[in-house]
Amino acid sequence: MTKSGASLARPGESFLSRARRRVIEGHQSDLIRSILKPIHAARPHEARFSAQESKMPKPVIPHDAFVFVGDGRKALFLRNAGDEKFANFVTERVFVDEENPPTHEQGTDRPGRGFASAGTTRRSAMETTDWHEIEEHRFVQRASEALERLVRERAAPALIIAAPPRTLADLRNALPPEVKARIILEINKDFTKHPVWEIERHIVASLAD
Repeated sequence: MTKSGASLARPGESFLSRARRRVIEGHQSDLIRSILKPIHAARPHEARFSAQESKMPKPVIPHDAFVFVGDGRKALFLRNAGDEKFANFVTERVFVDEENPPTHEQGTDRPGRGFASAGTTRRSAMETTDWHEIEEHRFVQRASEALERLVRERAAPALIIAAPPRTLADLRNALPPEVKARIILEINKDFTKHPVWEIERHIVASLAD
């Protein structure tokens, strides 16, 4: 007599019928075990990809790396006086555009001209010109040139840029490929009103994410 009640002979069942029934019951048991098998077991290719991702090094801020923090009116050039493990940002240079008041305060001081075209009323070029925005673009251009010189002269191993969208776009257009190749991080935020220690904290946290 067997231990499994399911395999006991049934009344009137032939040997061949009993053998066929045992085969069917065995297949059903295998199917149930496969369904109950843990589904979260890592597959070979998944485990390989996970191992590769864990080996990918995260960006670090090397010693003497430069950090540009700016908008259209102020630019901070910071340098990491620390190392890859313990950053220590120090201020190298500060640019401030103190001669760029709002557009409505510049209208009478900026050159302009009135003109009229056929079929139109006379209007002034100054009415549609945002002198404040134009000056911001010029300031970013000057700041990018100073940043390029600094990066080249000091042979900066890496560069980080934190700026609002418009300033970030102007910098991307102004910086040469050799300087842009050293950028390890871009942050789309304005940190110009933050103290240096707080800028450092934000940037280190961004690299850790």
